[in-house]
Amino acid sequence: MKLLRRIGYRLTKDTVLEFPARLLFNRLFQPQSFRVDRYTRRLIREHTSANAICVDVGCYRGDILRAFLRNAPKGRVIAFEPTPSNFLFLKNQFPQATIEGFALANQIGEVEFLHSKDLPARSRISSPSPETSQRSKRDIQLVVPVTTLDDYFKDDDRIDFIKIDAEGAELSILKGGLEILKRSRPILILEHGRSLSDDWVEASSEVFNILHQEIGLRVFVLEDKLRDPIKSTGEFLAAVDSGHDYFFSRP
Repeated sequence: MKLLRRIGYRLTKDTVLEFPARLLFNRLFQPQSFRVDRYTRRLIREHTSANAICVDVGCYRGDILRAFLRNAPKGRVIAFEPTPSNFLFLKNQFPQATIEGFALANQIGEVEFLHSKDLPARSRISSPSPETSQRSKRDIQLVVPVTTLDDYFKDDDRIDFIKIDAEGAELSILKGGLEILKRSRPILILEHGRSLSDDWVEASSEVFNILHQEIGLRVFVLEDKLRDPIKSTGEFLAAVDSGHDYFFSRP
């Protein structure tokens, strides 16, 4: 499957066939990823107004960015993608969006960033965690600029809808954006899976408490039919521990 993926990626990369080819590949070989993207696009349709301000953190090749642009044609769409090749692709393909080549975290300056050649969608900020200590020989270490949501947005800015898919950096991003997230209370889709580190309970608890208590959002497991919101930290930890790694939040 990896070989097929590499061949297909090389043949369609940077062409008009890239997006439909990736959709087909995900549907055939990564059904969970395909379902998550389908749910995400549906929620964007349902909760995005034409003049909304939408933010795509970890934009990758723009699959979800397309949905933001389609549903907020009179609004403002901002995408953050620190991988240089993806940044240039997005700038060329989506001139109607604001594309920023920053990583986001709770600091301003520069960070080490691992670009995965085998699984480019899994590129991430480098850290001493178990996930990043087991690097592939094909990983490329880069230094990229990093900023915070609070530093990027002005005091009178707002966010209506934000998607964060940042391969483990989501807690840091939430901490760096508390002011604007509290002020805006946006619709939010978040990737957050169980960490391999021993402190995953503490980290996941902090993610839930920021979303639910500090920002004031209801938190749901991202799935086809949203059921009752998660009511407690323990319930959120149970969802993460059982394998759920995408969540939807709203006021």
